[in-house]
Amino acid sequence: MAPFIIAGIAVCIVMFIIIRTVRSRQAVDFYIRHSFGDAERVKNDVLDRLDSIALFYEKEKENYSDSELVDDITWEDLDMKSVFFRADHTDCFAGEQYLYSALHTLGSHVALSEETISFFDGNEAKRNEVRRVLYSIGKPISSYYSINSEEDIKDRYLPRRHIYPVLLAALILSGALAAVLRSPAFAMLCILIYLVNLVICIFTKISYSGKLETLFCTGVTINGAFTLSEKLPEMSGSIAAPLKKLKKAARIISFLNMERSMTSSDDLLSSLLSYVTEPLFIKYILYNKGVSELADKTKEYLEVFRYVGGIDCSIAVASFRRSLSQFCVPEIREDRVLEFRGVFHPMLADPVANDLMQSRSVIITGSNASGKSTFIKAVAINLILAQTICTCTAEYASVPRCGVITSMAIRDDLLSGESYYIREI
Repeated sequence: MAPFIIAGIAVCIVMFIIIRTVRSRQAVDFYIRHSFGDAERVKNDVLDRLDSIALFYEKEKENYSDSELVDDITWEDLDMKSVFFRADHTDCFAGEQYLYSALHTLGSHVALSEETISFFDGNEAKRNEVRRVLYSIGKPISSYYSINSEEDIKDRYLPRRHIYPVLLAALILSGALAAVLRSPAFAMLCILIYLVNLVICIFTKISYSGKLETLFCTGVTINGAFTLSEKLPEMSGSIAAPLKKLKKAARIISFLNMERSMTSSDDLLSSLLSYVTEPLFIKYILYNKGVSELADKTKEYLEVFRYVGGIDCSIAVASFRRSLSQFCVPEIREDRVLEFRGVFHPMLADPVANDLMQSRSVIITGSNASGKSTFIKAVAINLILAQTICTCTAEYASVPRCGVITSMAIRDDLLSGESYYIREI
């Protein structure tokens, strides 16, 4: 009778997992089909993790001169944080960080390709297929720190990393001897080692869960890049070599994620499995092995990160365009003439469109509260959008390659000792 009860429980558990997986997949498919071009799809928690999102930009800006970047004062003046929030139609953390960095970077280094954006805009089936992969990578908070993988490798290893295999071997050996020799002494030793291992696991998990999660996300990103390269061979030629070097690391982290997936749920079965697998130190042994494999492959991982982020960002821009009442792809001109027709501020629900032709200095006049500042901001924002994500909120735009500098809400900074005059300069 007992075997039938156990078999019945096992079948129920398997059915529960299958049903939950199917429902989750259906929910994701529904979201992907209906969220493209939806202006309300961005979650409010994006603004709460801006410091984490900005980490990739902080790394990338070292490769550019100040004249090629949107400086902090201009970013605050134009409230580009809200513009980023409005345009953030990304599905994974890499795309989100990539978009944030792209919106800061001017000059001749346009990160996005109009050809790629248009491809995803016009190919719904392929776009949805790719978005499923990106959505599976997701936006866990620990993932935003994966781009800092070049930090001192000694700081990334878990402590006592050489003792984990020894304790695992001791647990298995004592258990085997207790079973073969039917020795109470070895059985007690096995139980003692198990308890010691469990305590070590608990304290290690508390102290180093963030590092573990970051490595999980690194592996998910690499494996996601492998899948994307298979689905988009025409866009993946440059990523083949880095992926090849990261293949072994990805395989190790995949085993790590398999172990985690079995014990990450809150149900009873996952809890019981965790008490079996945790004292074996499989998670920590694989973690240290994965860190070792990634130790000298920082450059390759950043290339993979940019590849995944660039694809996600391209789809996000296509979705952002669909959510606008009017947009155009700007023309980039060689002279210093700026022309907008029907340009408007992207953050206004019911904007008033205006035209501008500028070849020399311009003075804009008008009564109070007539929209002068809003118009100036609309032009400046669209100058940035034109040179970063190939998109303008206008009927027509023709812009030169140029820097964008504003001085509209300058305050002194007592903490850094800068007066209003110095800040203005």
